[in-house]
Amino acid sequence: MTNDETQGMKATSVFYWNYTSKADVIINQGGTSSGKTYAIMQVLLLKAISEPNVVITVGGQDMPNLLAGSVRDTEEIVKNNKFIEQEIKKHRTRPPFYEFKNGSIIEFKSYDDEQDAKNGKRDYLFVNEANGIDYRVYEQLAVRTKKQVFIDYNPSARFWVHRKLLPEINNPDAIIKIVRFISNYTHNEHCPKKTILKIESRRADKNWFRVYGKGMTGKVEGLIFKEWQRAYKMPTNGNNYALGLDFGYTGGKTALVISCEYDRKLWTKQLVYESYLSNEDLAKQIKAMGFDKHEIYADSADPRSIDDLKKAGIRKVYGINKANNAKEWSIKEMNKYEAWMIIGNDIEEEVTGYAMKNGRIPKKDDHLIDAARYYILGLNGRVGSGFKVY
Repeated sequence: MTNDETQGMKATSVFYWNYTSKADVIINQGGTSSGKTYAIMQVLLLKAISEPNVVITVGGQDMPNLLAGSVRDTEEIVKNNKFIEQEIKKHRTRPPFYEFKNGSIIEFKSYDDEQDAKNGKRDYLFVNEANGIDYRVYEQLAVRTKKQVFIDYNPSARFWVHRKLLPEINNPDAIIKIVRFISNYTHNEHCPKKTILKIESRRADKNWFRVYGKGMTGKVEGLIFKEWQRAYKMPTNGNNYALGLDFGYTGGKTALVISCEYDRKLWTKQLVYESYLSNEDLAKQIKAMGFDKHEIYADSADPRSIDDLKKAGIRKVYGINKANNAKEWSIKEMNKYEAWMIIGNDIEEEVTGYAMKNGRIPKKDDHLIDAARYYILGLNGRVGSGFKVY
């Protein structure tokens, strides 16, 4: 790429990665001083100038964050580049807005909720510091974007990008092409030496340097299920297929999973995850999915629910015996597998946040995990007396 193409800007490796990418969604995971936000704004400014009448939206957690980050970077880029500055027809600072001579615009906006994000369409979207934005907001913005979506964040911990977007990179059937660039200060050829020395002086703080030095994803302390992976299909030749069921209604969701063992791994697929679901409607769903002849290992806290399923024609239902540290025991058994292969966004959401709190296993946000545990307990004969299979 020639200097004319970049219009004399101080381009970095991160800039070139983003400028040349043809992907639909371009994810920038990076450490401090990698220059990812600056580089993306350079790319968007060039697109605004080279493509007439395009609408570019830069979205952030709130306006103070945008002003301190992407807006400030944009102002610096414009100030230091006469070519770009001459192409701007109108510039407003509150709220930030750029209009170009060819009719293109760059707007900076924050969104209160997903309903707010439904307003407006665009050609390009940049989600700045995405870990401060709700996934439902992103979803509404992305679906209203015609050409490309850019995302950046510091990877202090896993969040919706890791759970909902990154797994699709390896999905052969994915319609939307996604790419991720991982950058750090070494990819910013214009990073000041003093800044480099400050970053490298913190190598002893391993987790800090992993995230902010190397740009790698931080680890949640005390994570209970460490060896898990996203899968797309249940194996057709697995062993011990059965269902796990955790009842819920108002206080929690009814959670139903199917699990099996294959290739020394535990496989689990989310089937039902729903509030206010009656036992009658649950039975209908089980029949509709063709699982009414499968064994179901269920929460025994409410025996009436088990009886309701049996009366509705779901005959092979076991109530799980929760005595003798069943929770701790089943988790230990699950971690004996080489990996836990998971299918379903909600169960991924539970697993990624399922960590020890003050030395204790959490008791909330675990309905699908409980359903999977009941499968393990049932598989190992931990079934309560009085809950026979008919």
